[in-house]
Amino acid sequence: MAALRQATTTSSDLFASSYATYLEVITAQRNVLDAELSLINTKQAWFQTLIDLCRVLEVVGNSRLFAYLSPPECCCRP
Repeated sequence: MAALRQATTTSSDLFASSYATYLEVITAQRNVLDAELSLINTKQAWFQTLIDLCRVLEVVGNSRLFAYLSPPECCCRP
């Protein structure tokens, strides 16, 4: 996602110096937003799966379980 943010900055700089069109700028911004939305959807799916697992195991009230079932690192980094 950092590369997409850098692409947005670069395209904005190129637009400011007349080396890129505004369409390129908003396309770069859209790519960042799409990636962020994908990350949010992945996190939501992870937590829904965790909730479903807890319901199946009938341990929703056991808060110690959540300490062991945190989302993977790749799902938590913006």
